[in-house]
Amino acid sequence: MKLFAKKKRVSETPEQKRYRHRVNWIKAFLYLVWILSTVVMFIISFNVFDKDFKKRVNPQIDRAIIQVAKLLPEMEKDEASLREAYDKMVKSWDDLSDSVEFKDVGSISHRQVDARFEDVVGDTLSWLNRVTKLKVGRDGLVAVISKDTDRIVAHPDESLVGGDFDVIDDPTDKNNSSIVSIESINALTSPDELNIRYSTMLPFGKASGDKFAPDRLIRAFQQSIYGAALAYGDYYIVCGIPTTEFVSGVIVLALLVSCVYMILMWLFVRWICLVMNTRRETFKSMRNKLLSYGVLVCVILFVICWYVQRLSAVADNLKTMARHADVAVDTLNAYEEQRNKLNDFFDQFYLTQGEIASLLIRKAEKKSLTWEDMQHYADALQIKYVYLFDKDGKVVVTNAPYDTMTISTDP
Repeated sequence: MKLFAKKKRVSETPEQKRYRHRVNWIKAFLYLVWILSTVVMFIISFNVFDKDFKKRVNPQIDRAIIQVAKLLPEMEKDEASLREAYDKMVKSWDDLSDSVEFKDVGSISHRQVDARFEDVVGDTLSWLNRVTKLKVGRDGLVAVISKDTDRIVAHPDESLVGGDFDVIDDPTDKNNSSIVSIESINALTSPDELNIRYSTMLPFGKASGDKFAPDRLIRAFQQSIYGAALAYGDYYIVCGIPTTEFVSGVIVLALLVSCVYMILMWLFVRWICLVMNTRRETFKSMRNKLLSYGVLVCVILFVICWYVQRLSAVADNLKTMARHADVAVDTLNAYEEQRNKLNDFFDQFYLTQGEIASLLIRKAEKKSLTWEDMQHYADALQIKYVYLFDKDGKVVVTNAPYDTMTISTDP
């Protein structure tokens, strides 16, 4: 007894063969349209999100460039003033050591003080390091590049300092430059007048061998930034954001929209194939439904694109504000630490000046010092005022106009 009966194959008529052949061609065409339209959708959504991303990010880079252009002269002036004051006081030590009048005071060596001073300034008031503490947008950065060697002089990531820095320019954009001078920025009357080209920049870490080796090239792309540069003296000040932010903000969203489109179109193509297999629709009616479904898909995708775009902008703004709050706290803590470091150094430095002044006063043969004597010692030490107090903390003599000061009794 046969449990399963073999289905008898019915031969197709010539008309059925022509129909099946035509249906197969239509199916192949629909799948081809599905694939090509998905690629087109990715390109369109990429361009949409790319323009929206640049519309949000480019002003952040512009603001950073203008901010750096205004702060750099002040930073360099602060550092120069500090060095000038330090050199002036150190010179007084050398003059005292070389003078005949004060030769008994003893030789004063300040090499160790000089080394410590450079360390303190490098951590606190050096503009090369201070400028790299600034932030661009949410996770952007500022780096300093040498004009002569195209090497990284200062960077938030110290492992990249000393490495090469390459710029990938857009060959189609010849009107603007990715480098702007500080003079042109200070001449602007409005930030909207800043016309600058944005480029992708690759930092290569300091290492031997070919920098275009696959591993170094991949690492450089992972650490690459999108931004522009400011010309300042012998340096370029680069302001930009990591390209990883561009990838997450543009490519991922474009892929998301493309995947939604691909699923919707695949369902529609499968439905058409099922209808054609059962011959329940004519080609004319399917064409009308295809048009209606295409319009519906376009409307759905437009809503999705708009929603994702707005959601991405809101999320990015929230993350940026949260990041700025964290950076503000970190900056205040860093400034407090730097101020304490400078205060500790100069406390020791001025203590040395005070010890030298006490040696000069003790060396004096006169028992009663005058205003002229104190002024003489102040000139020798390259300082403004010298005070001499008695054991009760009251002023005995000084060259300052304020002689009513007393020393605190608090130990």
